[in-house]
Amino acid sequence: MIMSFLKNFCHWRTLRVPLLCASIFLCVVIFSVNEKRSHQNNLICKANLQIDSHHSIFRGVVEYKSGLTDGIANLSGYVVTPDKREYTVKRTVLFTRANHGISPVWESRRITVSNEENAPTDILQAVIPVFYLKSAEVDDVDVVPLSPSAYLILKSGVPYLYCNTHTLTTR
Repeated sequence: MIMSFLKNFCHWRTLRVPLLCASIFLCVVIFSVNEKRSHQNNLICKANLQIDSHHSIFRGVVEYKSGLTDGIANLSGYVVTPDKREYTVKRTVLFTRANHGISPVWESRRITVSNEENAPTDILQAVIPVFYLKSAEVDDVDVVPLSPSAYLILKSGVPYLYCNTHTLTTR
């Protein structure tokens, strides 16, 4: 019995250093993968945006900040109508992000309209995506990192928005 214990102890002693190194290596790999995934799931970016629709044009800026499951989008700019009237657009959208199988879905949950916004609803509905107007789902949204300072947001594989990373402005 003592001999068996000594053999196991000696064997354990010789394997102790390689096992310790392997476990440290495994911890580093797991931490790196989780850190990379966490970074890929976070989005902080800003993009200039122009939407031409039904003879009205929206020009402005959209800012996104999101984590793994929720986010905020700030939309500000102006709409110019065919009769050259200009209306201010300024709103904040709280949204959730989820994956349904292989299809990422963003859902706007709460829209807060600034007191500065003066655009009529019918004009906004003709030019601004519904995601920014009322609670709505947008499916098959992918965020592809292009570089450490830029993302491409795709809708159904089609480029939708080019975003530069930055720190969001505070209101």
